[in-house]
Amino acid sequence: MKKMHFLGIRVSLVEQKKVEAAAAIAGKSVSAYVRDALAGWIGKAAPPMFLIWSWQKLQWWRPARRGYTSDISEAGAYTFDQAAQIVVPHIPPGEEVAVLLHDQLRGQKDYRPPAYGGGS
Repeated sequence: MKKMHFLGIRVSLVEQKKVEAAAAIAGKSVSAYVRDALAGWIGKAAPPMFLIWSWQKLQWWRPARRGYTSDISEAGAYTFDQAAQIVVPHIPPGEEVAVLLHDQLRGQKDYRPPAYGGGS
């Protein structure tokens, strides 16, 4: 079973099973279920946006996938679908992580997402 990560946080197998079951009941893929849940949580006025952290480069992705930056204020903001296109293909899991963007995050110059610990 592929390990799930949401918002740069490794999800426990118990939580993963709950999300998979809820998505199946709703008749949606896991990514569509999570996207819809986030949209409902944040509100319809503005879709959730994500920053992408590269553990390989130890930097943030710039806007439009144009390089990297160590300055979080210069990082690009990506939609859920854009973030998924970047994060999902990377192996090993956790090499690139999506972090939910919020106002306080931009002010934390030295913020780094939690490291991927591997295992279950």
